[in-house]
Amino acid sequence: MNVVANGKRVLMAAGMHVAVSDMTRQPVVVLLHCMGRSGTMWDRHRELLAGRFRVLAPDLPGHGRSAGPFTVQGAVTAVADALSRACGDEPAHLVGLSLGARVGLRLAAERNVASLALLGCGLSFRGGAQLAVSRALPAVFFRGGQDKAGKAALVASMVELAALDLRPSLAAVSARTLVACGEKDTPYRA
Repeated sequence: MNVVANGKRVLMAAGMHVAVSDMTRQPVVVLLHCMGRSGTMWDRHRELLAGRFRVLAPDLPGHGRSAGPFTVQGAVTAVADALSRACGDEPAHLVGLSLGARVGLRLAAERNVASLALLGCGLSFRGGAQLAVSRALPAVFFRGGQDKAGKAALVASMVELAALDLRPSLAAVSARTLVACGEKDTPYRA
């Protein structure tokens, strides 16, 4: 279903809110946000790319305006549904940051994609201390809403990532892939 909300075209796929720059342009670029944020973090990028691409910026399940809970497989299924609605079987370009990179990697292992950009993506999650602190803090420390996720979504995301091992997905990815990581981002550099 396509609707216009707040002047932006929106595609609803598997209960997931997806901002879309233009429903007529090809090729398709999908921008997948990091944990605790929503597709709105990509608004400026979406505007810049919209002249040449159809750009989708979903709120992953449990984030922003998408219903939860977050699971990696649920996010992969919802993004795949959005892609099917937006471009059928045509391969899309996926760009993911952190949590979004993990979802993009899993999706690229299951579906033919044109290219994949993984930004700050680890193959396993080393956030045990972060998870413990997040569980202990009161919900008031987590601002939820249209552009951010609340405490429940953050904790659910971290629990999912703690159980995730992406190494088996690597061999199934055939798309050209860019992996980018900051010099001081030592957990992901390996």
